[in-house]
Amino acid sequence: MISAIRPSHALRVFALLMWSVFGGTSAISADSFAVHLPSHRAESAARLAIGLDQLTQRLEGALGGVDLQVEIFRKQEDLQAFLRDTPNVVLVLSEVSFLGGSPIELEPVGRFMLNGVGSYRRVVVVPTASSVQRLADLRGQELTVVRTASSLGHLAASDFNSELDPETYFSALRQVVDDSEAVTDVLFGQAAAALVAEHSPLLQDNLGSKLRVVYRGSPISLPLISVRSGAVDESSRRNLVAVLGRIDQGGGRSMLGQLGFEGLEAVRGTELSLMPSPSADAERALIPALDFELAEPTLPAKPSRLPLPYIMALPDPEPVAETLLDQTEP
Repeated sequence: MISAIRPSHALRVFALLMWSVFGGTSAISADSFAVHLPSHRAESAARLAIGLDQLTQRLEGALGGVDLQVEIFRKQEDLQAFLRDTPNVVLVLSEVSFLGGSPIELEPVGRFMLNGVGSYRRVVVVPTASSVQRLADLRGQELTVVRTASSLGHLAASDFNSELDPETYFSALRQVVDDSEAVTDVLFGQAAAALVAEHSPLLQDNLGSKLRVVYRGSPISLPLISVRSGAVDESSRRNLVAVLGRIDQGGGRSMLGQLGFEGLEAVRGTELSLMPSPSADAERALIPALDFELAEPTLPAKPSRLPLPYIMALPDPEPVAETLLDQTEP
């Protein structure tokens, strides 16, 4: 509850709530923590504001008591402009796809987790009454997608396993600002289908009754906390990674729940592991609607590591730091 927040942070929570509802930014008077989560699954703007305030307090402590001002963005183009024009941005919380189009260099230090892993899938949804039964039925039709900072070409690798080119497979890719808008368009007949996060609250509320899934995409990384390159010294960076690795202590799990996540793991530098893709048979069992064969991946002898930005970045099979889900609430 907001009433439980210390008075010194009540104003920040109120400001965060206003920004999360109405968008926009404030006058800059401190180091900035920029946030853009078009697929976030927080249950309400109030819970998001409270969770961000609590997270910011911990990040401030990890960075030696710096004063961080949170800036929430609904549109990724607004965040891009903010990063170009604001030299005092220290941290960014975003989808992994944003890193490919960020105007500044960002180095991930933490990744959120759900169900014990740091990845999720996007799905193609249609109305329950639609005649569409599989992805092939949408060929030549319009698909609604969430606008990202990266080129639309990233969809081919991140969501369609590089088996099709979305820009030619579909008649058009209609871009919207977030998952809620994409799902709403399908619900009200403004779109035949949409590609959205499987954990989208609006999708979950209507799945089965008004919406159904005809395709599940490849796993992609959950949102990342990144530090602006050169914004903090190495000692502060190491301390930040250490704090993220044990952030569930002292009420941290409640904080993560406010944000719609279950865990947070520290990640090493600018590298995230690439996990093997599921086999064609396994994928076909999940998605019987496919009209093409999915190629078996060629796997290296050891898990490969690729520098970000890389849209298919997934959890490390050998965790590089202590994760939240391995700890017990004190």
